[in-house]
Amino acid sequence: MSLAGRVAGVLNRSGILEALDRMLGAGGIVAYHAVTPEPLLTAIHLSLPAFRAQAEFLAAHYRVIPLEEFVRRRAAGQSLRGCVALTFDDAYTGVRDLALPVLERLGLPATVFVASAYSASGKRYWWDRLGWIGLKAEASVARRLIAQLAGDPAADQHHILHAVVGQSRGRLTADFEAQLAAAEQVIDPVPLAALDEPGLAELARSPLIEFGCHTVSHPALPYLPVEEQARELRECTEWLEARLPRVRRFVAYPYGLYDRTTVEAMRAAGLAAGFSLAGRAATSHFHPFTCPRVGVAEANTTTSLRTHLSWAAIPLIALRNREWHPRLPGRGAGRGLSPEPDRT
Repeated sequence: MSLAGRVAGVLNRSGILEALDRMLGAGGIVAYHAVTPEPLLTAIHLSLPAFRAQAEFLAAHYRVIPLEEFVRRRAAGQSLRGCVALTFDDAYTGVRDLALPVLERLGLPATVFVASAYSASGKRYWWDRLGWIGLKAEASVARRLIAQLAGDPAADQHHILHAVVGQSRGRLTADFEAQLAAAEQVIDPVPLAALDEPGLAELARSPLIEFGCHTVSHPALPYLPVEEQARELRECTEWLEARLPRVRRFVAYPYGLYDRTTVEAMRAAGLAAGFSLAGRAATSHFHPFTCPRVGVAEANTTTSLRTHLSWAAIPLIALRNREWHPRLPGRGAGRGLSPEPDRT
């Protein structure tokens, strides 16, 4: 565990963090990916029991509000002390099938960020496909694919993510896509997929759900020319607005990455707020185009979640992640998609 994690653990156990939260405040935006029936790719997703426990914890200790209200309160200069907004990246089917019943039982609103090309085509995300091969295929097959992708057959999710972001702008090359497809011929498809258009429409029947942009093709935006970034943002938003209600002109940056050109592209695309994955709380003074979120997966406990939502812990978490902003490729990028296991 990192020094910041050990310090946070001491603060939690001693009750000091609770006292600091009362003095300084707590709250922010929580980012989930897939909710699954049982633990699967635990560095990215979380199981239904883990999500249920976290949702009940958040409902009991914070005021959970829509992301649109979170942004509006910031624009109006109102306090966000004690406020939390829930988000889901990639619009997985588990949001509709597993998370939504929990949200409805507790009355918790949430925003779902959609990568439109994946919902339009039914294509599965590369990290799920590769992780599933690692679980189900022969070890030699998985090691060979990972070695080709990351240069190291023992690479973990963080190193694999860095490799894909650095080598191909967050997208698989045609050659590696072909090799991945060949490996998948001997196993069942990964049981994680984005909602298709009918599935999104079904999810939209709940008034608790809002939608936002996660780009068309899920690239690492800072690697692209500003015009291409703007096109990814604009076309995704327009696709959503043509099909769904309650679409907000917000973007969750793929892999949590952005830079100055991304903010420029946001303005060009007419978006109003952008959200990263910096692992720390958002206070009442966040910048609307560079708002941090707390990425949560199976590895995170409710105690860990509370620590990351504490405004007192912001400097510790930024020190651990070695960054403030912008979120650039190679600077803490792996923590965006895959939260570091944290048992504080």
